[in-house]
Amino acid sequence: MAPREEVAYVTCTYRGTCIEQPDFLATVDLNPRSPTYGQVLHRLPVPNLKDELHSAGWAPACGCSDSGAAAKRTKLVLPGLISSRIYVVDVGGSPCRPPRICKMIEPVDVFWKCNKGYLAVTHALPNGDILIANMGDPAGNGKAFIADLVISPDDRFLFLCNWWHGDIRQYELLRGCKPRLVGQVRGQGHQ
Repeated sequence: MAPREEVAYVTCTYRGTCIEQPDFLATVDLNPRSPTYGQVLHRLPVPNLKDELHSAGWAPACGCSDSGAAAKRTKLVLPGLISSRIYVVDVGGSPCRPPRICKMIEPVDVFWKCNKGYLAVTHALPNGDILIANMGDPAGNGKAFIADLVISPDDRFLFLCNWWHGDIRQYELLRGCKPRLVGQVRGQGHQ
């Protein structure tokens, strides 16, 4: 069994708050015996505005079931949803040591080398590679995120909640394998 976590790393964003400051990674004390339990120990601001740090993930060799050196989690990968910038943060060593950015991959590199944009969720793959799921390309095509998918109890309709566009779509399923859009309600979406 893995040891109890001493700290949590939390991505914090100012998007939609009218505060013009960079997003930051907060280190929160999780040790109930500590005098700083539940408090933010460190704030690591990223050097750019409007990144919108999203779902951080561990770099490879971080399996909780492993033991020894392979189980140490020393690098955290932070993708920027809006900027498509990637930060690699060194969190190794003592929980008392402030994290530091050890690598930054600029959006232009992500765009040209991968044809990806709107980076969302980071995954460490078993072969050592890192996969970062995306929600579109550099031109903004394909920006969508299905947050919920529900089939009606009578199997007649499929409902999709699209997080990015802020709408709920209703598709009729009675046409075989070609669902037909029969209703749509718009919300605010991701502005």
